[in-house]
Amino acid sequence: MQVLAPIPELYVSYDSAQKLKIDAGDLPSWDLSPRQICDLELLMNGGFNPLKGFLGREDYDSVVSTMRLADGTLWPMPITLDVSQEFADSIAEGQDIALRDQEGVILGTMSVTDKWSPDKSLEADQVFGADDAAHPAVNYLHNTAGPVYLGGPITGIQPPTHYDFRARRDTPNEMRAYFRKMGWRRAGGPGEPADPSGRRHDETGRHRPFHPRALLRGGAGPVPLCHHQHELAEPCDAHGWPTRSGLARADPQEPR
Repeated sequence: MQVLAPIPELYVSYDSAQKLKIDAGDLPSWDLSPRQICDLELLMNGGFNPLKGFLGREDYDSVVSTMRLADGTLWPMPITLDVSQEFADSIAEGQDIALRDQEGVILGTMSVTDKWSPDKSLEADQVFGADDAAHPAVNYLHNTAGPVYLGGPITGIQPPTHYDFRARRDTPNEMRAYFRKMGWRRAGGPGEPADPSGRRHDETGRHRPFHPRALLRGGAGPVPLCHHQHELAEPCDAHGWPTRSGLARADPQEPR
């Protein structure tokens, strides 16, 4: 990965955030699930750049069928805000809503541009390869995710509060600044060594004759955290990578 210019973030300034937080207190609000908090954080800090919010209907349909946004930009998986039927019925397209964490803190607002009931069987088949509930993501889609999707741009007020691995939760822009400071011109994500699907990436990084400056990112979303605690607590050379070749950092993303 070439080290590029800073990634656009969706946060407003501190002064604007304080005013927006007060104004947002009067808006209809949705209490985010742990997965949705992860998605919102990555939207706000640029981790899901070029997305400016949760996908609208046109982008969603395009991603499901072609793995590209409506403008042709490659994007392999829909990032959507699923809500209950009751909440969806209480709001209208064109309305702003507040997005709260599970303690009621307003993290951002969303301007609802689209509201629809997706064909989840089609989404499962197109995105995950089969409409099979044995697949954890398909099971989540049918049995946990809400029946209605909302789409629209996000205005970020503040990031979620984390109590674990606080020193290792760098944003994409903080990581890019570090790469520039170190003079690194290449960076790669070797995958998660604890997962079979990431093993080949890890081995490639260890044994290839030309090592990139590696970025080992452990999933720190609500489900996989326990799987990666040992990885995030150790330097990269503990995993067999060359000394000082990279960093172990937590990525606020729940696997799909």
